[in-house]
Amino acid sequence: MRLTSLVSLLRRVTSGSVRSSVRAALLACGIVLASAPASAAPQDPEDILGELIVEARGASQGPIRLPKIAIDFDDDSREAKTAGEVLRRDLALSAEFDVVDAGLPARSNMAAWRERGAQAVVRVRSERAGLGTVRLIATLELPAPSPAVEITLQAPQSALRAASHQLADELIGAYTGTRSSFFAQLAFVRNRQGSRAVFVIDPDGHNLRQVTPDDAVALSPTFGPDHALYYAASIGNGSYRLHRAGAEPPLHLEPPGSVYGVAFTRDYGKAAVAIARGSNIVIHVGDAAFTDLRPVTDVDLALHPVFSPSGKLAYAGTKKHSQRIYVDGRPVSPAGLPASSPAFCDHPRGVRLAYAVGVRQRSDLVVTDERGRDAIRLTEGAGRNSSPACSPDGRLIAFFSTRRTGEGPGLYVVRTDGRRPPMRVASGLGDSLTWSRLPRPYPVIVQTRAPASEPPTSEPTP
Repeated sequence: MRLTSLVSLLRRVTSGSVRSSVRAALLACGIVLASAPASAAPQDPEDILGELIVEARGASQGPIRLPKIAIDFDDDSREAKTAGEVLRRDLALSAEFDVVDAGLPARSNMAAWRERGAQAVVRVRSERAGLGTVRLIATLELPAPSPAVEITLQAPQSALRAASHQLADELIGAYTGTRSSFFAQLAFVRNRQGSRAVFVIDPDGHNLRQVTPDDAVALSPTFGPDHALYYAASIGNGSYRLHRAGAEPPLHLEPPGSVYGVAFTRDYGKAAVAIARGSNIVIHVGDAAFTDLRPVTDVDLALHPVFSPSGKLAYAGTKKHSQRIYVDGRPVSPAGLPASSPAFCDHPRGVRLAYAVGVRQRSDLVVTDERGRDAIRLTEGAGRNSSPACSPDGRLIAFFSTRRTGEGPGLYVVRTDGRRPPMRVASGLGDSLTWSRLPRPYPVIVQTRAPASEPPTSEPTP
């Protein structure tokens, strides 16, 4: 069934007679519908969710205090300035730090930064390493007697921003113990001139570009082996076929049918594909080459497949007139609230499951464990918040919001534990977000500047 057909069908029915199958399919495309029972008085959406889901910043968690960090420069080159700007933005978006902007002159000493509240300083410099090549050096200075950490990365001049993102990941890893996820890309679908196109964007909101051809009506992008981008698309009003960006023709699948979603396991050993079979949509699982695909779902309109880090399969499906999130066939989202767009976060403190819950014209993001327990709400009724995508390190969730308050509508990131307010990455809306590391990081050397009586040590990092 084409997306335009679903929208046309919606226009021909009243809100009281909208079939659950239509509602489920629209939810998968980022369109949230819900209605209160006719006999019930209208309730506030926050009250409905509040009966089931704990607020992320509730008293049980308490406020979170982040270390303050500053960016300083050891040279005035354009490369160092660009790298420093990228680092400042990434450190702020990571929600692991408060970035200090104290207006001190370059090369200020640690004592001066400490007086302005900084607990750590990152000093950035660059060196020419040959024709068309730049070497970036970032030194993380901590108060004595802690040793400083120097991170060196060499990359083509044309990849300066990407290399700077990798430098940020390494710095965040040096401070927190877990490497971050800014050397990466997000993919999503955006309505464009009456069609739907797949775009990719850097996690800091730069380098937005269209991937799919103008005549394609695209759905459900995801990154596969070696960061190849897969998506479903209809061309010339045809059925939705599975495509790999940069490759023609569309991929052949057995069984045949319109494709509404695709996912891969973390090791790319398996793939899941949502395929229309008659009036239903069934998720099939096979190997990453899409051979030996076998049906695994028994709900109506099984959509948005996604694998957990351990290989469990989650999806949105409709059973008994209610769309819920299922994990390995078991419902994990609250009954009676339409849920969509599951995503797994491989968080350092345990795997978390994120999804969107719709109530009337609003939707909020919910995070639970893999079994649907310990639910918290990340957003609080500010418009429609949808399409959660977990960062590869599991500590951030990207999503789209139609909110009119604060920074306004756009693409946001928020901590998975919800203990800091969301930050807007870019303006513009879309759906079907996914987030994946770039496949080939540049060689990095980490040097530890030990106390004066000890020699420095160095070790390469993968």
